[in-house]
Amino acid sequence: MSLKIWYDPFSQPCRAVKFVLNKLGVEYETVEIAVVKDTRTEDFKKNVNPNGTVPTVHHDDLQIYESSTAIRYLLDTFEGDETLLPRTDLKQRAKVDYWLDWNNTIGRPAIEKPLKEIGIKPKVFGFPDPSEEEKKELLENMHTALAYIELNLEGKSYLTGENLTVGDVQVYNEVFETKTVLSLTYEEYPNILAWLERVGEDEEIKALNEAMHKRLEG
Repeated sequence: MSLKIWYDPFSQPCRAVKFVLNKLGVEYETVEIAVVKDTRTEDFKKNVNPNGTVPTVHHDDLQIYESSTAIRYLLDTFEGDETLLPRTDLKQRAKVDYWLDWNNTIGRPAIEKPLKEIGIKPKVFGFPDPSEEEKKELLENMHTALAYIELNLEGKSYLTGENLTVGDVQVYNEVFETKTVLSLTYEEYPNILAWLERVGEDEEIKALNEAMHKRLEG
């Protein structure tokens, strides 16, 4: 069997797929890259991922280019812990799938965009800072998404109940990285703060966060 992931520690979706691989305990190869440089090459697009994105997972002759697809495939194929992603309880599975899909369509666009436009582009690539009006709009969209997460954590330890799932991990990576890079307090979101602490206690999450910090500092 050949199982390989192309991965950037600063990429939120990459860390979610790495989390799954590590939890599964399967043997796999990691190719660590810098997304802003290595994914743009013709060699990468020809031999790894024609979309020029990560994470990319190759399992034998199968190539997977989307993080949530990879998460589902890996946990189903290698029969991972059903608390992370149920296979028999389809109603509970739908709840976890919802958060994976919500993150892709609503959460990530709203939460990652201020990270990119306010934090990364000006500080790393020398782009001009967005105007105050642009910042306000970016942060308003982010806070709308955060308020929804806050509401859904009311009375629960995790997004779907009392167990950590891959839905939590995918959303957590977005929320945690934006908070870290933009030095946000999230003081208006007590449920999120408690949830961030709980998810962050997982040993795999700790290791992946440490790798993210090293890439950020480097």
